[in-house]
Amino acid sequence: MLLAPRTAARRRSALAGAAVTLLLVTGVVGAAPATAATSTFADDVGEEYTTADIDITRYQVGLTSSALSITLWTTGSSAMPLRGDSTLLVDLETTGDQVGDYTAYVSGGEWLLLSADGSLSDCDGLAALTVNSESFTIPAACVGNPAQVKVLLDIFNGTGWDTAPTHSLRSFSTPVSSGPDTVSPSAVQQSVFRFWSPGFDNAHFFTTGETEAENILYFDDNWTYEGVAFNALQASGGTCGTGTPVHRFWSPGFRSHFYTQSATEKNHVVANDRNWQYEGVAYCAYPDPAPGSTPLYRFWSPGFGKHFFTASQAEADHIRANDRNWVYEGVAYHVLP
Repeated sequence: MLLAPRTAARRRSALAGAAVTLLLVTGVVGAAPATAATSTFADDVGEEYTTADIDITRYQVGLTSSALSITLWTTGSSAMPLRGDSTLLVDLETTGDQVGDYTAYVSGGEWLLLSADGSLSDCDGLAALTVNSESFTIPAACVGNPAQVKVLLDIFNGTGWDTAPTHSLRSFSTPVSSGPDTVSPSAVQQSVFRFWSPGFDNAHFFTTGETEAENILYFDDNWTYEGVAFNALQASGGTCGTGTPVHRFWSPGFRSHFYTQSATEKNHVVANDRNWQYEGVAYCAYPDPAPGSTPLYRFWSPGFGKHFFTASQAEADHIRANDRNWVYEGVAYHVLP
């Protein structure tokens, strides 16, 4: 079940009279790993209460010392979403020293920013619409010249809404910094969500599927949501434009999932181990260290009959030092923080 976006629900009545609006909210971000100057993020499609024209497939955030840009793509086939009765809201969390609310109106291909008290700012930016995308660029000074920024997109019209990222799973996107690119902007990043089940013998479950994660969060009491474990790269048709495939298995007997990037291990399990059912490519990751990446540590528990993965070196070190239930198997592959 997809819940109504927090921002949209709060502001829909206030914006009902404005056919084309954008809301910017800035705030301070604590210390967090930042990604490249331009990063592209995936969003699930076909969620409940979403229609094609506003169903976001991916979005891109770019930050330099002089400009902030956001682009989103949808499944729609008409010039959207800032035409007709659709409204786009953008929450920004930045490293700026001040918190400020801004409302922007599109006019003649430009964004005109208003301050929270309704007075017109001298700040404007460029907007662009295509058949299934929209983008806008504003001066970084408009939002306090931040060193990094996180975004939350809410879009709605008279028939539905969509939120990216899914707000029930994470409040904002991964931070994007104004430094040099470490991950190619063409590589689409995905959050990997982590769940834990004491009832399934200390099992952990990882998924990139926002819809799958929400279904577990709302409807399956066997699992406790633990947050975003790490980020990975999106696969397309089982292949990877960046990185190599990570394969996912399920075992009804062990009541757990298993992930491997090794084609040799994957083929051996498929051919010889009937405990595991192959479910396909889960996502893409780096087999070796890459700029901006971090190791994913792999453990096995003979007692629990489970694998466990963590991108936290502190968590991995704690388990190795204190928990004899788990055998350390080394670095599985490299992911994004």
